[in-house]
Amino acid sequence: MKTFFVFLLACTALVANAQFDPDYKSKKDVLNDDQPSPVNFGIGLGISYGGVGGRISVFPVDRIGIFGAVGYNFHKVGYNVGGVVRILPKKKICPVLMGMYGYNGVIVIDGMDEYNKTYYGPSFGPGMEIRFKNNQKYLNVELLVPIRSQAWFDDIDAVRTLYNQGLIQNFVEPLPVLLSVGYHIRF
Repeated sequence: MKTFFVFLLACTALVANAQFDPDYKSKKDVLNDDQPSPVNFGIGLGISYGGVGGRISVFPVDRIGIFGAVGYNFHKVGYNVGGVVRILPKKKICPVLMGMYGYNGVIVIDGMDEYNKTYYGPSFGPGMEIRFKNNQKYLNVELLVPIRSQAWFDDIDAVRTLYNQGLIQNFVEPLPVLLSVGYHIRF
């Protein structure tokens, strides 16, 4: 929980600092110069969309934004809040860096409800926005590294043991890097 508050404080400081940027553009200026809107909504897959869900992002300046996401992670509702830094905000392919706190792991086993859990923690990583005609819409692709809790590692080890004993089927080793993909439309 301490990590979440430090992350939230850092995001707030970045956004507050960005408000004093001499290159700040108003929403009207941003819409008129063919740049992405300060507010957009995306639907997608991956932890930055809460599993399968939606995400609202707000960019008070070209480069720095905050977002919230809610979705279904095949166990229950997953959520995330975080920040995004656009590296080249005026380009059609814009690299981004992001960090967030929220759902970053889930275990679901049919018939063994005691192992079905959602795990929360920070996640970080790079991505890109691939903008379409006149920047009204864009595809968002991210590679995220979840910082998972010891409880998650302990539970995965227990599930791996059950799989090795033949008590469960279809176990897939969790990946250390996760992909999120979403389609965004500006307001």
